Amino acid sequence: MKQRAGIKFIKLWRSRLSEIESVVGLDICGCIIVGGMFVITANIISRFIFNFPFQGLSDIVCLMVVLITYLTLSRVQRDKAHIKMDLLLQKLSGRRWARLILEFIGLLLTIVAAVIIFYLVSTNALYMYQRNVLTEAIFFPQWPIGLAASLGCLMLLIRLGIDLKRQLTGILKGTATEQSKELSDL
Repeated sequence: MKQRAGIKFIKLWRSRLSEIESVVGLDICGCIIVGGMFVITANIISRFIFNFPFQGLSDIVCLMVVLITYLTLSRVQRDKAHIKMDLLLQKLSGRRWARLILEFIGLLLTIVAAVIIFYLVSTNALYMYQRNVLTEAIFFPQWPIGLAASLGCLMLLIRLGIDLKRQLTGILKGTATEQSKELSDL
């Protein structure tokens, strides 16, 4: 009975993660991009018409780029929308087991890299909070951006964990993952 409750919890949690990824990775980051577009356009108009550029625009744009980059990581991983070199996987098109194991090793390496990045971003955010680090021109505290980047990395790690479980299930059952099926169609 406990196992069924655990499975229901995991399925519910997975669907919630997908909802969060959609809201954060698409809606919020989309609003940040549109807002940035308006701020940059207003700065250009202000600079050329009134000879009065906005102070701290580079700070704002840098913070926006960090937010967009880290908050979309999980959604990009979920949708497999990242750029990937698959030359070796194409060469192994007839060897299903070799491809499955190679994909598994690639996913493990991605998880190791994501853990390192999560650690570095989190410790940097903590450092910025403890030292009250501010941006140079607008004097905005940088730790909230670091915290958002840490949460983005954490969501990526959770998504990679889900992908790892799916990959292991595929290897144990001897079935190809969606990615392997797509490559075999080439």
